[in-house]
Amino acid sequence: MNEPETPVKTRKRISFYEILIVGSISLLCFLFCAGVYAPLQMLFYLGLGWLTFISSNVQEAEWTLEPWLVGIVALMIGFGAIHFSGQKWLLAKSEKIWSVKNSLALLVLTLILCVSGFSAVGLSKNLIWAWSDQTPWSFNDFQAYVYPRNQFRKLGDATRDYHEELHFLPGYQQTEASTPYPHSWQTHLLPYLNQKELSRKVRMDLPWNHPENKPVFTTPVSPYSDRYQEQSLIDDQTGYALTHISGNSHLFTHPERYSIESIPDGASNTILAGEIKENLPPWGKPGNWRDPMLGINKSPHGFGRHGSNRVYFLMADGSVQSFNEDVPPQIFKALSTPAGGEEFQLGRSLNDRNSLN
Repeated sequence: MNEPETPVKTRKRISFYEILIVGSISLLCFLFCAGVYAPLQMLFYLGLGWLTFISSNVQEAEWTLEPWLVGIVALMIGFGAIHFSGQKWLLAKSEKIWSVKNSLALLVLTLILCVSGFSAVGLSKNLIWAWSDQTPWSFNDFQAYVYPRNQFRKLGDATRDYHEELHFLPGYQQTEASTPYPHSWQTHLLPYLNQKELSRKVRMDLPWNHPENKPVFTTPVSPYSDRYQEQSLIDDQTGYALTHISGNSHLFTHPERYSIESIPDGASNTILAGEIKENLPPWGKPGNWRDPMLGINKSPHGFGRHGSNRVYFLMADGSVQSFNEDVPPQIFKALSTPAGGEEFQLGRSLNDRNSLN
């Protein structure tokens, strides 16, 4: 009687994809141990970067009725156009009926593609930053980088809208013909920061610190307060909401009310406002400006940021720039004065001490 044959065990060949996965993981572990964090940053942004985008923007959104109605009407028009076009196209090709389900699926796909396009632009910028950044990475570092940059972009948009309507920059004489009391330049920017409801509550005919105005000025305004600076957004003694942004004293106290076009040294080369970390004033208090010539992180009365040697500034043309604390003093002097006459090109390296003539 023949004995049953023992099956021969065959060794399974490792596929190319398995080798690729194991090799990639090994490479990432090696880079992590060697202190090279940029690839890990890139993987994080690719996988979870959309979460930080949603968390930072949903909190800043103003949920009013008007945008909702506009969005709903736009979706209805889009759905109708897709459904009508689908029926016409399918009837021309065959006798089948284009269903509502098909129109909904195509509408959702279109929305996903639109969101993906916007996300791709933001993701590419974050990847460039991650690759060029040489410091160790953490999630809080990423948030502390993205949040103030986005906030200053909103301030830049608000400044341009303010200028387009009033034809001059916010700053010096923050009073209107019908209001006898001055108010903060940040108060005047409220309608252009999706804060129209809060702006309507301000009694411009009363001082900013009048009891009737206190409910307004004890309300934190997100574009003015950086929650990643690890500081309270409310003054413990007075209850007023604080600001992490201050204006350029050389521009705000200048006797001439400048427009973007009338700044002699150029609006793109003149600081309008920047981040501050000490002696925080209420955002509604008039006279909130400082001297950029004091440098970055060098004076409690100057500009700065906790835990960072780089600070964001809003330029007079509405653009956003970030400067290192090692920028030479003569360059900050050129960026501070609106009519100093310095010949300066902001696009050149700020570490080049010969970039100022």
